[in-house]
Amino acid sequence: NDLRGKIGNVNAQIAARENAIRAQRSAQQTRINEAEAKVNALQGDINAENRVIGRLSSEANRSCNQTKRICTWYDIFKRECTSHATVADVPARASCNWNRGQAAAQLVGAEAARTALIASKNVADRTLEAVERGISQLPPDLDPQVAYDISQRDSYELGLATAQQTLREFAK
Repeated sequence: NDLRGKIGNVNAQIAARENAIRAQRSAQQTRINEAEAKVNALQGDINAENRVIGRLSSEANRSCNQTKRICTWYDIFKRECTSHATVADVPARASCNWNRGQAAAQLVGAEAARTALIASKNVADRTLEAVERGISQLPPDLDPQVAYDISQRDSYELGLATAQQTLREFAK
């Protein structure tokens, strides 16, 4: 009877520890899911920065070859220009080059920001992988404390079975 009580107590202990381990792992998984969401948000920031870089790169590398058509001979009798030439549109080219310079300067900043985001994401990825590896994927009954309780229960059950068998042998 005493062994049956001990077995019942150990079974209750095993169930309680297994439930505690499951709850702990569930909380850890919630934290992992939150960390994964942050890593994914970093990827979204990287993608947004890539779009900015693409736009700035196009602006910085655009051609500034604006030209304009000018009149080289105006016929006063016909009251119209009879000869034209194409020449550089210096004010437009200056403005274009100014804008290219600004875009190039912003491009350097955007690329630096993207590099920092990529570095942050790489660190977050490695940290997340390490945390995920740290969470045991083993069933709760293989946890060291639960395994000890199970072995204790099994030894009580063996003792009880031995005692019952002994009593049966003496009863013969």
